[in-house]
Amino acid sequence: MREIRELPDSPSAAIADRLCAKEGDAGVKVRDLMSRPALAVPAELPIRDVALFLTRHRISGAPVVDRDGRVLGVVSESDIVDKERGLEREQGFLHRVGARARRARATTAAEAMTAPPVVCAPTLSDHGAAWLLSEHDVDRLPVVDRGELVGVVSRTDLTREFTRPDTEIAADIRSAVLDALPAPEVRLEVREGRAQLDGFVESERDRRCLPHAVSQVPGVVTVDSHVCARRAATTHHSRKKGA
Repeated sequence: MREIRELPDSPSAAIADRLCAKEGDAGVKVRDLMSRPALAVPAELPIRDVALFLTRHRISGAPVVDRDGRVLGVVSESDIVDKERGLEREQGFLHRVGARARRARATTAAEAMTAPPVVCAPTLSDHGAAWLLSEHDVDRLPVVDRGELVGVVSRTDLTREFTRPDTEIAADIRSAVLDALPAPEVRLEVREGRAQLDGFVESERDRRCLPHAVSQVPGVVTVDSHVCARRAATTHHSRKKGA
């Protein structure tokens, strides 16, 4: 969204600027979705204990860390399966000497893990995290802040935001957007994650900002806005009456 360069023309101008912030500065972040504290395993943990750890915590994978807490890789159920399969289903020379063969001989988390890890920052947007998961075909991303593991975000975490009840989504839209602007004359309805807006706001700035701000609320699928700017509507009415 382009930077707004209008002079403040309503009491809500500063709030509108914040709600209209660029995507990198607003919206749902990884820190809002990630699991914390991060469940990680030490690099030297025996493979059997890795399997027990994943089973005990009901997770399908975990970051592998060194003694200083730095992320070295990620070990998952599929890595354990490769270990169980051994080399009986080799598929050519490259597989026999590649990562699958290495995991088949693994005795520790470090030997079984997938490395280097694909990590992200807690400030990354949910859209950015989804792109990383898809681009690298991984199920989870260790979340690292200044070299420290602070959480893990998974495909499940990203999916969960779209399973929220409509009433919960609507309540968040009202508190985070409509009350903050404020926009008391805007009517809101949410059905299956689709937000419908109509009514009036004070200025054209607020009208432009509103759909963007609503779209950043977790669980919102689409925004259909028919909101009008009262100031613009009043000016148009006055010109028409004067004519």
